Amino acid sequence: MFFKIKKQEVLWILIAIITLIACQEKKEEKVVPDFSEEKMIAIMKDIHLVEASVQSEKTRVKDSLLTIYYNHIYDIHSITEEDLERNISAWFSDAEATNKLYQKIIESLSIDESKYGKGKKPIEAIEKPKVLEDVNKRQKR
Repeated sequence: MFFKIKKQEVLWILIAIITLIACQEKKEEKVVPDFSEEKMIAIMKDIHLVEASVQSEKTRVKDSLLTIYYNHIYDIHSITEEDLERNISAWFSDAEATNKLYQKIIESLSIDESKYGKGKKPIEAIEKPKVLEDVNKRQKR
């Protein structure tokens, strides 16, 4: 009446069940960004301008400058570092959304560049922090 199941058969059945469970496709919850597209574009523009500005500096305090500039970006946009990281993860988790976002960022940067006239770049309009002026004066001595 009862089926006789050998230990080896039980083992194979367990392996099959575990394999099926392990092979199931995990559904990742899509993270929804808190920032609107317009806000993200404005923030990313500022970040790219800051990164380019700092890279063009001939100073040994680039990390300190980045910290100052990023804190300024957080203040301007009323966000925290965690807000930015979470939204970057959300916006950049989808390649198509990232492409569209960057097309708009580039377009906006191009418009800004045209406002400054020929030969000038928006990056030149970034106000340098006082600490950078002090560092540059010390390095010239």
